[in-house]
Amino acid sequence: ADWINANQVEVVGMSPDNFFGFATDPAVNNSNGWNYQTEMLRWIDAWEANAPNANRRYVWYIGTPQLKEPGQTYVSSQAPEILHTEAGYTQWYTDLIAYQSWCDLVYTRITAARPALDIRKHSVSKAVMAVHQNYAPLHAIPVGDLFVDRAPHGTTNWYFLLAIAEYMYLFGEKPVAGLAFNPAWNIHTNISSNYNTIVDLIWAEVQS
Repeated sequence: ADWINANQVEVVGMSPDNFFGFATDPAVNNSNGWNYQTEMLRWIDAWEANAPNANRRYVWYIGTPQLKEPGQTYVSSQAPEILHTEAGYTQWYTDLIAYQSWCDLVYTRITAARPALDIRKHSVSKAVMAVHQNYAPLHAIPVGDLFVDRAPHGTTNWYFLLAIAEYMYLFGEKPVAGLAFNPAWNIHTNISSNYNTIVDLIWAEVQS
């Protein structure tokens, strides 16, 4: 790798995939033939060896678990209609709990292995999904306006919500209040007209 000027980077992000991880112990090789715990530490160590910076933060961006039918294991790019059903929502939140618990375990292990480093979790999906579950205007948005497949790859709406949470994790404050929405952004009206409330609710989740 080309490490020229990399020592000037003060925030380094990582985001392991959301498909295989939480089905196995993070120190055990998964179906891809490698384990998350070893690979994340190897990646961090490469930065420390090649581009040390005493002020650096390593941030783990924890995204959204895949969308599955109850009882399914791995899915890839099917459409996300499962979230039209209450069983689908229940499965989604159940998987989120499992995914977050797995992330907590990985985080405990890698921070214990590198206690001198500043390593942080950014549980953006946990914060946004909690608000999505409990705040009616978000819950009412059709799933096709949030995701394009079950991976899940999101629409502008979903990534906008995740960006609110990530801003809070990065800067320790809420984004600007009363944001003026440009129609070209194509943000759902349930988000734009309830923006300040959504920000407050996500902030409460991030703080908790």
